Amino acid sequence: MLAQVRTLLQEEDVDHQSLLEIALADGQTMFTFQTSGSKAVDYWHRLRETCSKAAKASPDDNTLLLTPVILGTDQSFELLMEHLGDLSDEPPASTQALLAQANNIDCQNWLAERLERFVCPTGEWPSAIKVGLVAEPDLFELQDLPLAINNWDQDHHKMTLGESVYIGLLPTAKSYEIPILLRFGGQGNCPISPEHCAMLKRWSEIYGASLMAIEPSVIECFVEEPPMTKEQALKAAREHYGYCSDRVEQAEGELAPYAYELLNSGLWSFWWD
Repeated sequence: MLAQVRTLLQEEDVDHQSLLEIALADGQTMFTFQTSGSKAVDYWHRLRETCSKAAKASPDDNTLLLTPVILGTDQSFELLMEHLGDLSDEPPASTQALLAQANNIDCQNWLAERLERFVCPTGEWPSAIKVGLVAEPDLFELQDLPLAINNWDQDHHKMTLGESVYIGLLPTAKSYEIPILLRFGGQGNCPISPEHCAMLKRWSEIYGASLMAIEPSVIECFVEEPPMTKEQALKAAREHYGYCSDRVEQAEGELAPYAYELLNSGLWSFWWD
């Protein structure tokens, strides 16, 4: 299988280095390789399209079903490896059991329960000109790129592209299953992996959202059909707040300004501290 993945990357002219095969739970395998921050998003889009076409072309054959995801820079990847290593000490529930649990989650009820625990003021809808923090232009020059490919440059107080970024290829045709394959979540207010799976599936159906990046405490989605009206954006913002209150409370602080930022936004970022 490693040879098949290497062939896939070569055919797509993906500049992969030290391709690794990493064991997951239930005997499954993840493939990873390193690239630069400047190439990671382009590679993700290209591999996503290729893997999606392959899955649709031969859905009933023994096709190599894979979905790409950005795994972050060196430190994030090291933490992921530690997490996967810890899973072997105490085997978790099976992947199939967790997927079944995800399928049984009623997202609307789940969100309603979360929103009873976390309360956020709606605030005022911003004016036509976006308002917010005024900063040097280069401070947020990478704000439209995933957090997972960025490093914070302490000396220059700005975000910089990571020199080394990892991309994983996970054994599924559905990106929303990746949190389960990696057993992501469960700490503090961070949902458990079946809850992530259920919500990402919901957003894939409504907004065309695909999991683009996942780190130890971060999930980011590429969104093909983002909210285009105030009503749609406020609805999405409330769901985002129920899913990840830290994302709103630690940035915009109120739902309306956050909803405004969601208008026609092709990238959603969530983090749990």
